Amino acid sequence: MEWIAAVALVVGFPLWNRWRERGLEKEYKNNISFEPPATDQLKWAVRHLREDINLLCHLMFVAVVLLGIIAFK
Repeated sequence: MEWIAAVALVVGFPLWNRWRERGLEKEYKNNISFEPPATDQLKWAVRHLREDINLLCHLMFVAVVLLGIIAFK
């Protein structure tokens, strides 16, 4: 039964990550095709910071889950 969780994590995380990256690719294409207005530059920078923080939170969550699995075996 433990192997099911391991397989789900090993297979599920890359699939979920690819699905999320596909959404970000659309956003990156929009960034290239539309020049941001000078007055809204700060909003664009904050949005990109939020995307970076979101990715770091996801990575830290996975690291904590893996450490939890290892610690509670």
